[in-house]
Amino acid sequence: MNKLLLTLLLALSLCLQSFSQCASQTILPDSAFAGKTLLTSGSCSTYHLNKPLVTGVGYTFHVVLNGYAGGSCGSNPPSASVVCQVYLGYDSCDMTGQLLTITNGGFPFPDTLNRYNLSVHPSQSFTYISVVYSFNAGQGWVGCPSALIVDSFKLISSAEPLAVSVQLNNNSCAVDSNGKATAHATGYPPFTYHWNNGQTDSVLIHAPVGTYQVTVRDSTGCLVNDTIAIGTQTPPSATISLLPNDTLKTSLSSSYQWYLNGSAITGATSQYYVAQQNGNYDVVIIDSTGCTSSASSPIYIGNLTGIDEINGTGVRLYPNPATNSVTIFSDNSSTILKLCDLTGRELISKEISGKMNNFDISLFANGVYIIKILQGEKQFCQKLIINK
Repeated sequence: MNKLLLTLLLALSLCLQSFSQCASQTILPDSAFAGKTLLTSGSCSTYHLNKPLVTGVGYTFHVVLNGYAGGSCGSNPPSASVVCQVYLGYDSCDMTGQLLTITNGGFPFPDTLNRYNLSVHPSQSFTYISVVYSFNAGQGWVGCPSALIVDSFKLISSAEPLAVSVQLNNNSCAVDSNGKATAHATGYPPFTYHWNNGQTDSVLIHAPVGTYQVTVRDSTGCLVNDTIAIGTQTPPSATISLLPNDTLKTSLSSSYQWYLNGSAITGATSQYYVAQQNGNYDVVIIDSTGCTSSASSPIYIGNLTGIDEINGTGVRLYPNPATNSVTIFSDNSSTILKLCDLTGRELISKEISGKMNNFDISLFANGVYIIKILQGEKQFCQKLIINK
C-alpha cells in the first residue's frame, strides 16, 4: 500500500469522525414568496412554516422587493407613502404577533431592487410568516394601479445550526466500566441520540475504556455526529516512608492493606504500620472512587529495635522505652493488660481487643513501670520505661 493511499485513508478516517448533514429548505423554501405580487393596499401574502420558529434564537431573512406603477403613471408616478411589513404569527396573515417593518418611504422604488436583511429573535414559537403591503396614494394616482412585488424572500441563516458537544467522565479505573459521556445538542428540538454501542439516550453510561460515536438528529432531519474517547482516571500511587522506631507510612488515601513478604498482614489497614518482624514490607491503597493502586515498591526492615516480646504470651510491646504512647500487639484476643507503678498501684486496666492496641501514657511521669499480662489464670510481667 503506497503512501498516497495511506494518506487518503487517513484523511477519510478523520472526516468520518465528525460530520453534519441537514435537510435543505426545512423551514422556509426559497419559493415560498417568490414572485408574489400584492396589488392593493392592505393585501397580504402568507406562508405556513414547515417547523415552528425556536424562541430566543436568531434567524436572518433576505428580502428583495420591487415596486410597480402602471397605466398612465408608469413612467412618472406621483409621490406616495409605502409601508411593507413582515409579521410572525400563528395564523394566515396574523398581524397580532411579532412585527418587523421593512420599509416606510416613497414610491416607486428605485430601478435597482431593494434588498433587506431581517434579523430576528422570535419571542414565541411562531408558525406563520406574512408580508403586508400598505399604500397611501397622493394626488394624481387616479387610474394608476400600483403593486408591491416580492421578488424573493429567503431564510439565509436559521436558529443555531444543529451541533453537539460531549462532556466526558472517564472511568475511575482501567478495569472498571463506569465511564460516562453527556451529549449536549443545539438546533431544532426534539433531538434523538444514537451511540455506536446501541444506547439511545443523551447520556452514555457504564462505558468501559474505548472510542464512542454519537449521532444526533433534530426535528428537521439534520444529522450531526461526534466521536470521543473515554479513558481512565489516573490510579492512585502508593509509596512508603520509613519513620523513626520502625514505623512505616504510606500515601494518604481512603483504605490501606499492608503486606509482609507478599502476604497480607491481618489488621494492618491504616496509613501507618509499625513493623513487628524483619522482612519486606509493601502496601496497596484504594482511593475514594474504589480504584486500587499497584503494590508499592517494597522496603526491607532487617534490624528491629524497641520491640519487647513478653515470652509465652503472643504479646509484643512497642516502643520500650516509650514517650507519650505505647502499642501492644497481641495474637491472643482473651488478654487483659494492666499498667502499674513500682508501688503496685494500678494505672491502666484494659482488655485487649484486636491485633494492635494503642495506649496513651502522656500523663504519666518519667520512670519505670510494670506491664502485667493476664491470660486466664496465667500472669506475665514486663518492665516499661517512660522517658520523655
